[in-house]
Amino acid sequence: MQQSFDTSQITYSIRVRQVAGTEFKSQESVFSDWPSTYTDYNRHGVRLIFETEGTVGTFDFQTLLINLIAGAALVSLATVAVDLIALYVLPQKTTYREYMLEETPDLKEIQTTAGINDGDASTTPILSSSDNKSPYGEDDSA
Repeated sequence: MQQSFDTSQITYSIRVRQVAGTEFKSQESVFSDWPSTYTDYNRHGVRLIFETEGTVGTFDFQTLLINLIAGAALVSLATVAVDLIALYVLPQKTTYREYMLEETPDLKEIQTTAGINDGDASTTPILSSSDNKSPYGEDDSA
């Protein structure tokens, strides 16, 4: 298997050729103390254009997969870090906590509202077809 960082496979080429219309002229006025003092730069020369081409590396699916997985892991790590900073470090942490975390009722309160004893909590469903009470204390008979 060929690795993408294999330096023995690097190729390059350099070509020199004359391109028509490459004579170069540039004129620039630089004002140092407006409007009394300025400098005129009148430049003439040959324009050099460098074009490079070659092969630096090859595609490797395994390297792509590793980089994608590492990127996804870093994004999830960044999410966790931002959440922890927002919940425990920032001055508005109580406000962030209210919006980020949802508090749900305690299971004991739900079972008490539905009339379920501790002994039969594992076998009796919280809601049955004959019971129109919601475990959250609302009436489901609508």
